[in-house]
Amino acid sequence: KIDVFSCFFERRDDNMTPIYTETAAYAKSVGELDLYRVSLHENKNCKNAIDKAISENFDGFRLKKDCYKPVIEQFGQERMLYVLANTLQLRGWDGRFSRDNKAWAEHFSIPGDPATGGEHRFLFQCESHPTVLDGFISLTRRELEKQKSSVLGALKSAASPSRDLPQSRKGIER
Repeated sequence: KIDVFSCFFERRDDNMTPIYTETAAYAKSVGELDLYRVSLHENKNCKNAIDKAISENFDGFRLKKDCYKPVIEQFGQERMLYVLANTLQLRGWDGRFSRDNKAWAEHFSIPGDPATGGEHRFLFQCESHPTVLDGFISLTRRELEKQKSSVLGALKSAASPSRDLPQSRKGIER
């Protein structure tokens, strides 16, 4: 059986740090504070990579079509989308972000830590200009959706039985 979800998302490299989605208080209570800290550090690095990708690939008018790819290669699609969603959730008041992107970001569960007033989330909030960042998010989502559609189409084609007869039998069947 083919797992469509894993086909859509990149194959996770064993060296990629998983996203820790619990609060620091929870991590401390269950002895996972090191996992929390490593994940937070990776979130900050991913945020910096996003801002760098935007800076290096925005010519003043447009972003290069594949500008998001180096971030995915380094941090994985899941973490990049998590960091982008975090940024939109924290900056939901900013009218320069599209309603569509804001609505998309709300589907992510990114806990604030009551002990710190949620301050840790600000550590991995992207700092690029909101309009350009919104364009980056829209471009990334659109391109990833195209990839998803392409993969799903290929899976459907592979899963459906072929109606064509094999070449050797075409002249025989009626």
